[in-house]
Amino acid sequence: MTIKGSSPSITFLWRVTMAVAILLLIITLILVVKVRTVSSASFTGYINNQNTIVYLRNTPTETGNTIAILNPGTKVDVDRSTTREDITWYYVRTESGSGWIPEANISQSKP
Repeated sequence: MTIKGSSPSITFLWRVTMAVAILLLIITLILVVKVRTVSSASFTGYINNQNTIVYLRNTPTETGNTIAILNPGTKVDVDRSTTREDITWYYVRTESGSGWIPEANISQSKP
């Protein structure tokens, strides 16, 4: 971009300013995505789903390997959460092992 009637140093300064602005925009977008996909959550909860088998998985996806099957009322310690494909998953620790379960299967009170 050349500004009509400007000196080469002004043109250089504009180019540097635009490059810095674009870099800051990229960094901001990366941080927003990171905050949205990995948030902190720390609480004790319980498996609340009475009608569906709840699988403890090794990854926060429906296709992750099953570590354990959790029964209603099972106590879980939630360490963190992430969102994948519009589903929030909690990484939990249980007596059966540690892994991921969908948020919909956890409540903070016993069922």
